[in-house]
Amino acid sequence: FKLAPDASPTAIESILSSKFAPALRRRWNGGLPEGLFRRARDALAKRLNVLTMSADTASTLEKRDIVQGAQILAATLGDAHDSAPTPPPPPRRLPSGFEDMMKTLGPVTAINERLDRLEKAMQRPAPPPENPWA
Repeated sequence: FKLAPDASPTAIESILSSKFAPALRRRWNGGLPEGLFRRARDALAKRLNVLTMSADTASTLEKRDIVQGAQILAATLGDAHDSAPTPPPPPRRLPSGFEDMMKTLGPVTAINERLDRLEKAMQRPAPPPENPWA
C-alpha cells in the first residue's frame, strides 16, 4: 500500500491527535498506528470497485480512508477522547407493578400454577355491575 498525497505523515499525525486522547496514544504507543492502518485498509476495501479502479488506485490509501479508519478504531477502543472512564449506565427500572406480580407468583415451583396466577394478576378487574335502579 502507498499513501495518497492528501494522506501525508503530517495529516496522519493530525488525525491521530484529533481522534485519540494523549493518554490513549501513550498507552497504545505503536499499536495505535498499526490498528489505524488496518482499519484504513478496511475502509479502502469497502470503496473498492475492481471494474472501475486501476491497480494503483486500489492500493493507495487516501485521507478519507484514514479518517474513516480512525473513527472505527476510536469506536472500538471506546475511550478515545475520555481521560476519565465513562460512568456505568443507571440501573434499569422495572415496570410499575412488576414486583407485585412477581410476589404473587411465589417460589419457583409448579410452573402451570405460577403461570395461572400470573395471568390472573395481569387481568384487569371486572367492571362493577350496572345499577338496575339507575
